[in-house]
Order: sequence, then structure tokens, then C-alpha cells
Amino acid sequence: MKIKVVQSFCNDPYQNLALEQRLFKDFDAKRELVFMVWINSPCVVIGRFQNPLLECNLLEMRRHAIPLVRRCTGGGTVFHDLGNLNFSFLSPKDGHNKGEFLDFVVDYLNQLSGGLVTVYRSSRDDLMVDNCKCSGSAFRMVRDKVIHHGTLLISANLELLRSSLKVPREWESVIVAKGVRSVRAPVINLQEVMPKEMAIQTIADGMGVYIGERLAKRFAGEWEYMNRDEIGSLGEDENLYRSRAWIYDETPKFTVADHDDNDLRRALQLFRGE
Repeated sequence: MKIKVVQSFCNDPYQNLALEQRLFKDFDAKRELVFMVWINSPCVVIGRFQNPLLECNLLEMRRHAIPLVRRCTGGGTVFHDLGNLNFSFLSPKDGHNKGEFLDFVVDYLNQLSGGLVTVYRSSRDDLMVDNCKCSGSAFRMVRDKVIHHGTLLISANLELLRSSLKVPREWESVIVAKGVRSVRAPVINLQEVMPKEMAIQTIADGMGVYIGERLAKRFAGEWEYMNRDEIGSLGEDENLYRSRAWIYDETPKFTVADHDDNDLRRALQLFRGE
């Protein structure tokens, strides 16, 4: 098995999702496995089957110029910024083991701390420290391939995270919707508990090497960095992820009961592009 490690130095969330999608389409599931690591500029990323009106505060996001992004996998809503590290395992269906892959990430983080911090995997496959969540994952299977990606809170702006993901309770009482709802949990930045401060790019660099080596050993193969020139055009995929048709029109059907909430009216206008 050939292990390819891809590190994106672009911070555009739409371009990074397009890159991940292109890698997922193109890798050979019979003989390859890809590990990707990247950092996005501030954004809110919702799951494939979620309603943004029930998952994030579009008005607060508008105030801070935070874009909304919809990914191709299910699961819950997450906040990204330059203090959040993203990783993705693109693997053959037969070779995918989400618990084992997440344990590689756990081992790397515990090694970084020199054994002074214990990161562990919960029964929901979240990564935890002191009963607080520092990482969540989402999955998708297409024929003989699996995409499994996750986040790592290193030094994210937790105040902006909370305000961007805080939906007024009044909205939940008048919006009737299908779709997947996020499971809320207390969160923590790893930088708060690590014995020494480390630049997130340094953590990303080390993670690519560590996971590449672990995967190569696990699948009795070799690992190598994949050159950006080897990857095809992102045009079609990037255009999809940037489009209103994907971000908003793919929202599962919902109805809004009569109300007199002006903030909700403004949020609905943003949702509709008015």
C-alpha cells in the first residue's frame, strides 16, 4: 500500500474542501491511502444534511464576516479558524478502521505533550481532554472508498466559536425541520493544557510525518509527500462548494411558524440571499 501525505498551505475553506474532494475522487483504492492536513481561515462548516438556521447564528457570522461552508459528509457543525487543525484519512473501504486511525492521532498528541496530558477517544469517537472535546469527526463512504475527516482545537477563538454556533432558543421553537442536529459539548483548546506553546503549523508538520509513518507501518508500505502538481484542477469541485445552490439550497426541507422575531426575519433573508 502506498501512503500519500498531502499538506495544504492554503487557508481558503472552499478550496481545501475541493482539494480533499479531488483527492478522494482520484486516489486508487486498490493500492493507495491518502492523509491530508490543513488549516482554514475563520468559517462555520455544517454537515451535509443540516439546516444552518438551526446550527449557527447567521447574523453573528455576518457581523464578523465569517462564511458558511457545507461539507460532503454528515455529522454536526464545527467552527474553523487559524487555531484549528483539520485532518483527513482517504482510504479503501476494506482498510478503513476509524477507531485505529483516530488512535494514531491520539498517540501523536500525547507524544507532543511528553506524557503530561492525556488525550483519549470517547465512545462517540470524539477526542477528549479532561471531559472536554478537542476534536470531532465525520465520515462518508462511496462504493469502495471512505472519507474520514476531523478537527483539532489547538488555539481557536472559543469566544467566536460559541457566538457563531449559538442559536436563539426562540428560533428552535418556530422552525420545524428534518435533518441532522449537532450534539453540543464543552470544548477545550489543546494549547490550554499542553506543557509548552507550539505553533499550529509546527504541529501540522509533525502530524503529517507521524501519521505517514504509522500508516506505512500498519499497511506494510511506504509513505511520501504528494506534490500539488500531481493533483488535477479543482475548478468544478471548488465552484460547487462556493455555490449558494450547495450551501443553502441543499438544506433539508423545513417550515417556519408565524413569529414576530426580527432577528429571525433577518436571518431568513440572509438564508434566501435577499
